[in-house]
Amino acid sequence: MSVAAQLNQDNTPPETAGEIPGIAWVNGEFQPLSEAKLSLLDWGFVRGDCTYDVASVFKGAFFRLDDHVDRFLSSMAKLRLTMPFDRDGLIEVMTECARRPGLRDAFVKMVCTRGLQPPSFSRNPRDALNQLFVYSVPYTFFMTEEQRARGMHLHVASTPRIPTECIDPTIKNYNRLDFVSGIFEAYDAGADQVVMPDMHGNITEGLGFNVFVIRDGRATSPGTGVLEGVTRKVVLELCEDIGLPARLGTISVEDLLSADEAFLCTTAGGVVGITEVNGRTIANGMPRETTRRLDDLYWAKHEDPAYITPIDYGT
Repeated sequence: MSVAAQLNQDNTPPETAGEIPGIAWVNGEFQPLSEAKLSLLDWGFVRGDCTYDVASVFKGAFFRLDDHVDRFLSSMAKLRLTMPFDRDGLIEVMTECARRPGLRDAFVKMVCTRGLQPPSFSRNPRDALNQLFVYSVPYTFFMTEEQRARGMHLHVASTPRIPTECIDPTIKNYNRLDFVSGIFEAYDAGADQVVMPDMHGNITEGLGFNVFVIRDGRATSPGTGVLEGVTRKVVLELCEDIGLPARLGTISVEDLLSADEAFLCTTAGGVVGITEVNGRTIANGMPRETTRRLDDLYWAKHEDPAYITPIDYGT
């Protein structure tokens, strides 16, 4: 049975037709996901002034929970955001968001916004009351089973990623209009997903995934202009485990097109081959041995006590 087929087998179906299973923590209270609300006046909505992170739950345990929480808290600090409790309190709320609806394969998302503009209409961000939201939904792959099997077909956007001088990409954020235009371009070209170049034409990242190429026995992933992916971190560790030299560096479009092997990695799907870029076939046009091996090892780590944080669902 494939990993995709194993996911969500034990999740409780929604009680109301069309309702997504899950729960939200908003303003200190747990509530059904369908009833969770965000004010129209929240600067997270009005200005995109917020950060977020997403941890996964697989077979009843968080995977690399500390890494996701660390990144979220780091992003908050960079944006000078605060939350109403400490790290342990955040993890407790995240755990409850998986436990209460009984989701054993899930995404648990944490979002911190700048909050509401003060009644005085001050434009000073220091005057806003920051807001924290946490919610859970069932785990889903962002690619189809067919795409996982044959590899992803990517399109390199004609417009660049927002420069790092403008927005720090290590802060997970919702400023994604560059990706939106790129995704339209990719779909119009018949591709599955977009990957964004930087101002110099080098590869950065896709929407929710990092990219690796393997050339001459070495794996390389872009080291700048990207989110510091948790799955990327795991893949670098796995490369070391199997004796594959791996590093962060620069990848040109030509490097990607001429790769011996290429793959993307994401919390929402693991390690998946890249077999076509801009309509050109990569290597032999199918996910290759190292990609498949890394994906198998990645999912095996989801049952490794060193990598997981089990959730107590009670009886």
